Amino acid sequence: MNPFLNTAIILVFAGGAAAAQTNSVPLENSARTVKPDSAYTNRLPKLSTPEDEVVITVDACEPPAKDPCQTRLTREQFEKRFRTAYAGPRLPNEHYPNVNARADQYVRMLAYSEEARKEGLDKDPELQLEVQQVEMQLLSTALQKKLKAETANPPEQVLQDYYNKIVKQYEEITVRSVFIPRPPRSRAAQTAEAPEGAAPWPEGEDVETQKIGDEARRQLAAGGDPDKVEQAAFAAAKSTEQIPSTKAVVWRHNATFPASEEALLFALKAGDVSPPVPNGSGLTIYRLESRRTIPLSEVAQEIKALYQMDRLKEQLNTFLDNVHPVLNKEYFDTEKEAEAKAREMDKQREELREKGVPPGAKSQ
Repeated sequence: MNPFLNTAIILVFAGGAAAAQTNSVPLENSARTVKPDSAYTNRLPKLSTPEDEVVITVDACEPPAKDPCQTRLTREQFEKRFRTAYAGPRLPNEHYPNVNARADQYVRMLAYSEEARKEGLDKDPELQLEVQQVEMQLLSTALQKKLKAETANPPEQVLQDYYNKIVKQYEEITVRSVFIPRPPRSRAAQTAEAPEGAAPWPEGEDVETQKIGDEARRQLAAGGDPDKVEQAAFAAAKSTEQIPSTKAVVWRHNATFPASEEALLFALKAGDVSPPVPNGSGLTIYRLESRRTIPLSEVAQEIKALYQMDRLKEQLNTFLDNVHPVLNKEYFDTEKEAEAKAREMDKQREELREKGVPPGAKSQ
């Protein structure tokens, strides 16, 4: 586990120990943070222990204490620590899982940390540095939570304006595709010229593939059934491979296809047929069936989340406006150069893999 995370958890538990001593400090009422019951929580036994009842008493406390003292935690205080450290839910009378293990862990950490202070370990410079780092991490997280809470319920007009700015991302197209397998390439096919009026074909495709593809494109443009068109293409190519589905697929911008293919498809109009697109052992031809812009009502939650994320980034960036880091060029550029070299090596390995060169073999 990350040492920072370990320390963060210890800080969360130990930080409230003093406040939880004999005169306990009232905590936030659980009713304010109630979440709807789930099927899981409904199956758990409900607790009858009042939230203000002491559930843990430990003969240990934080110094400087002249006399022996106790740390006492009420049920609410104990569960609040559990929720803070482990992001658990806060439901009334919910039986938390593994409470005995959590209690044992809390007692151990309280006892160990008290002994560590007695031995002066809290004054260790390295520990203080680590505590400082974790404190900065926790404060940074707290700031982000605060900023996110402030934009939790943006006005409808704000969301509408934000949607209007990025509405292009919500263009949606429905396409069907036909796969054209490459037939075995004869010497004549490799040297022949492309037929007059043929579609723009990727460089290196032979005439036989072009003829099959041109006929497929013609039939698709005339409204032909993609299933039948594809079957005919496989027959013409004398392919025995399994024929893929031509079922309609709905795509939005930033889908999984390459950027060049995305631009090609979203430039089509309903009924248009695309030029051939290289795809593994063959070519793919697309026909755009329909297109629309998804209305805000269908993506309201997504728009809200994107707005909150962008707003958070904007606010966090404002805190960096007056921060002007100066990095030692010699020290930091060395790392950049090593990273660039590693990326170049990865690129070369990928190129060799695409050419079918076995790992470890030397390229010619």
